[in-house]
Amino acid sequence: MRLVIFFAVFATASTLVPSVVVVPRSISEFRQKHPLPKMETDDPGQKAITIRPSAHDGDDISDLFLQAVRDANHGASLLHLPANQTFIIGKPLDLTFLNNLTIRLDGEIKFTNDTAFWQARGFRHPFQNSLMFWKWGGTKIRIFGSGSINGNGQRWWNEFSGREILDPTNTYLRPILFYAENATGISVEGIHLRDSPCWTTFFVSSRDILLRDIICTAESLVAKVEPKNTDFFDSLNVERVRVERVWVNIGDDCFSPKSNATDLFVNTMYCNGTHGQSMGSIGQYAGEKSFIQNVHIENVWMLNGQHSARLKTWAGETAGYGFVDNVTFKNFWNGNNEYAAFLDSCYFNVSSLLSSVTRLFSPLSFNCVGTDTCTNWTDQRVNLRSLPLARQHHQHYV
Repeated sequence: MRLVIFFAVFATASTLVPSVVVVPRSISEFRQKHPLPKMETDDPGQKAITIRPSAHDGDDISDLFLQAVRDANHGASLLHLPANQTFIIGKPLDLTFLNNLTIRLDGEIKFTNDTAFWQARGFRHPFQNSLMFWKWGGTKIRIFGSGSINGNGQRWWNEFSGREILDPTNTYLRPILFYAENATGISVEGIHLRDSPCWTTFFVSSRDILLRDIICTAESLVAKVEPKNTDFFDSLNVERVRVERVWVNIGDDCFSPKSNATDLFVNTMYCNGTHGQSMGSIGQYAGEKSFIQNVHIENVWMLNGQHSARLKTWAGETAGYGFVDNVTFKNFWNGNNEYAAFLDSCYFNVSSLLSSVTRLFSPLSFNCVGTDTCTNWTDQRVNLRSLPLARQHHQHYV
């Protein structure tokens, strides 16, 4: 695949960077550094409706929530889920009929952890055999507030332990926490996305996506069990994506647009324990064209992870084809990562018959299959040097 990338101002290569970097180590510190702005409905005169909360973890209010969404649709009202209340979702919800819906979430939406039920009844998508609790779609969808969406992931992680998501023999599927398809003008603001069983968000065939002031965590309570594959952001066939002020502590990619993504902008992310700001993977499926183009990512803190800036494309006779073009990584701060930049054009499926051209100069690694797959890349104003942090690194945020 053709790869065109610009690495701009890695680590602390600017005189504008302070001599000590203060990195928020907790949700409260993140909110202190980046306070939630005052968020109101677009229509101040809009009436609000609500539903009763769940009385206990087995009290499924899915039908009430679905009806409230229908009642609030078309701008009819604001659906408000108040603070200090929990709303249990125990069945799949098809929310792809939306047109001008606003939800203020200050409480908690929590999914049941009946793994067998969700595996049998959840929505499916063929890309990497994805499973979903619910699906959102339509036009002008806004979810905002100080509340949370809780995937109740611990049981899923326990039962998945020892397996691999890309293993073709794997049959243990785990739901994605927030899935949207055919959505135009969808925004999520201020919400805490917690403990997704698998990917945290997945946007498909959608455009004009905004994620702002988000907290995303997936933290296992069992030391030997990892919250695997809990990427903050994944996508398929999207355009015009904007991500601003996000704090992530998960077990996989921090930001990972996949096939056919264009016009993506990221500004201010903190990523702990992740696999990086990853373009891809793309090219997984034979005969399919995949591309990622026009991406700008800046002001990112990458800590205690595998990679920082990363591109990954598949290789081999069964891989697809395409390109990664015009990707800029700017102002990246790294602490305790294996590589500051990693470019891999033989991700996952490496044939022993393929020749590999590798350029490695720690902490940057470029691994290209063949001699003409990594072209026109520019290491523009790359200047790497150490910079003290205000506090020592910890393996996990507290």
